[in-house]
Amino acid sequence: MITYVSDNLWGEMLPSIDNAELYRCCLETEEYLLDRVIVEEPLGVYGSKTTASYNQYNLLSFPIESFQALYRNMVSVIKPCLPKDTHMIQCWLNVFRGNEFVDWHNHWKKEFRVVHGFYCVNVTPSFTEYKFEHLPGQIFKIESKEGLLVFGKSNGDRHRSSPWQDYDNPRVTIAFDIVPISTMGGEQVRPNHYLPF
Repeated sequence: MITYVSDNLWGEMLPSIDNAELYRCCLETEEYLLDRVIVEEPLGVYGSKTTASYNQYNLLSFPIESFQALYRNMVSVIKPCLPKDTHMIQCWLNVFRGNEFVDWHNHWKKEFRVVHGFYCVNVTPSFTEYKFEHLPGQIFKIESKEGLLVFGKSNGDRHRSSPWQDYDNPRVTIAFDIVPISTMGGEQVRPNHYLPF
């Protein structure tokens, strides 16, 4: 396992994932989603419609073997790093075309004890930058490469991706939040949004 920021951010290569097939499935799923999700313009920090509509679907609920293979790999890598609690996962698709990107944003506050991250499907060349509240003035740059799983604690960090420069082949990542059931409640629990992790 790669440690990017001690006790906060890690990475792991997943060599068993067929990224070419996963990429194909992601682009097909993007078409399906764009016909069905409701997205308000402008997109704001999200940069793409599949990202802006993250709360309307869970990518892992699609009966596609490539998504399920990624899910199994994520469980084997991340679950041993989680506290002994029951967790749920929300997962969405990021698809960026020429000069699109997700801008600086955060996910959950520290008290929710959430782990968030992304898997790199088609990303070269690009990077993701992180800022952490407890390390003011520092920016950590993670070079993206196909097959890389990046995950960390959602405790006040902010992150963004670099603008994508390829106008023909979209940058694709699969992002996720892993949330303890004990910190979920009320409006956060939506049908078809979370799956067991």
